[in-house]
Amino acid sequence: MTSSPSPVPLGFADQVDAAAALIFPSDSPTAMRIGQHTTSLREDSARLKERGMGDVPTIALVGKVGEGKSWLAQCFLNGDTASAHVREMVRSGQNAGDRTHQLIWLGESAPFSARSHDELFVRVPTSSMLDLGTPYALADSPGYSDHDPTLEALSSVAITSASVKILATSVSQIRDGSLLPFVRSMDGATIVPVVRFRPEGGSAQLPSDDIISDCRREIAQWSEAAPHCHFAAPLFVPDAGVAGQEEAEAIARKELTETLQPILADRAALDDRIDIQLRERLAIARQDIAQTLEPFRQRIGAPVEQLNQLTAEAGASIEDELIGNNDVLRGAVRARFRGDALDRTPILLFPYRSLLGILGLTLGAWDRVIFATMGSVPSLVLSAWQAAKSFKDGKPLNASLRDDLRSKVQESLQDRFADTLRAFAIGLESVAETGTTTPPERHSITLRGLAGLEMKSRTIIDDEIRGHRVNGVVLWLGGIVATAGFWTLMAGPIAGLYSDYLMNLLADLKAGSFSWKAYPTPSASLWLTSLLLSLAPTVVVAMLVMASACGGSRVRRTTKAIRKALGAEIGRRFGEEKLKVEINDPKLEAARKLLGVSSS
Repeated sequence: MTSSPSPVPLGFADQVDAAAALIFPSDSPTAMRIGQHTTSLREDSARLKERGMGDVPTIALVGKVGEGKSWLAQCFLNGDTASAHVREMVRSGQNAGDRTHQLIWLGESAPFSARSHDELFVRVPTSSMLDLGTPYALADSPGYSDHDPTLEALSSVAITSASVKILATSVSQIRDGSLLPFVRSMDGATIVPVVRFRPEGGSAQLPSDDIISDCRREIAQWSEAAPHCHFAAPLFVPDAGVAGQEEAEAIARKELTETLQPILADRAALDDRIDIQLRERLAIARQDIAQTLEPFRQRIGAPVEQLNQLTAEAGASIEDELIGNNDVLRGAVRARFRGDALDRTPILLFPYRSLLGILGLTLGAWDRVIFATMGSVPSLVLSAWQAAKSFKDGKPLNASLRDDLRSKVQESLQDRFADTLRAFAIGLESVAETGTTTPPERHSITLRGLAGLEMKSRTIIDDEIRGHRVNGVVLWLGGIVATAGFWTLMAGPIAGLYSDYLMNLLADLKAGSFSWKAYPTPSASLWLTSLLLSLAPTVVVAMLVMASACGGSRVRRTTKAIRKALGAEIGRRFGEEKLKVEINDPKLEAARKLLGVSSS
């Protein structure tokens, strides 16, 4: 039975290695120490998954040297002929020659591939091993406190190879607290303490109350040091040298059977424990790597933190540059109001609508002067105004204005980040451990998501224009009054001209002769005077309507609303990372990953 563990220690190790490769030379002491930590993490995680979550549960006997692990291994063997030769291989005793120097696995069949040079699998029939209700593999490991680094490594292999750890110890070690670091290294595991004691009084099976109290107190400290461990009730086994080999072994077999059978029967709980061990192993690796990276954090932490702060504050710092200054914004708003008023005026209201267009062109001349002088300072508002104008004229959007906006923002960001990026580059040189100095590179800084903001800004500006524009009733009422006044005033000259024309036409028809000299021929000055006098009230009304549509208070309110809405949208997009300042420097991203490890 296997399951996929929840943590991702292997992915973490790959990320750390990739980040370290960008920051440190491969032969630097820091890179080599990080490589050792990540390699150990990979190997331990792979063993925990392969051996701890296999079809056959695994049990490891762990503890300090000389604490009776091999003697306990013999307790798992029955007294039949098939296991006799195995007892000879698993030697126990206090002499150096009797100590275990290999990680020896006992079981019916090898549940995994053992490391041939320092691990040994010995086949033992299930019937010749202690009956725990299910087949299992048992590991007898060297003591972890040996000065031999090879045996230290094997003890670590045993810890990361088993579903259940049987911690062989004695009362003296319980009382001196020396096992605490070792127990902490197994956080997350299922641990069964087996405490060897010297019998006192007449009973060889029961420890004294003081021993039981000391064990409970020490296991409580273990629980604080390794809070994710599951500690079974301690098993007390009398010293075989005092109680006798047979009696001590019988007690050990009985207590091991009663304790381990329910533990091995709950495979789901064992697999969950492996998941927890993987997470805790990852946490230990983070701590080890963080300690290795402490000098790096001291030198690089401040510049990277400043860059992160500048990036977080970029929205507020470049908001004015994105939106543009108030003169440009007010000019664009006035232009949109003029165009909106003209679009909503019916074409039948002649010549009132034509006069509105002429007034719009006249009033817009100054705004075009503003746009011309501000042409080198693009903004979202100018971009939106140009987009609306191009759409209305049926022309493609002018891409140069958008490119100018991007260039302006990029140059502004480059200026804001320049000093901090220079400090970061100097810090990298100091931690690279190369002894050489290279000139700092120019970093590419971009504002990702600007295209989406431009599209949204057009919607915002359109909504605010619609929300603050002049009421359509004013446009219609002004148009009707102006048009009616114009044609009423022009009706007199036109009626007089047509009456004379018709009278002469009737006279000619009766006489049967025609003469052009008889018809009225008004002078051009008469018509021009009539037209100007008739247009004068219409012009006044058109000016009043246009003044209402583009009034200063209306423009100011709309400008304020647009600026507020665009500012809120910019802040929201920065918060959701739809708009984000990106510094295209792989080393900076690598430094952030490593600092994330050292600060976790």
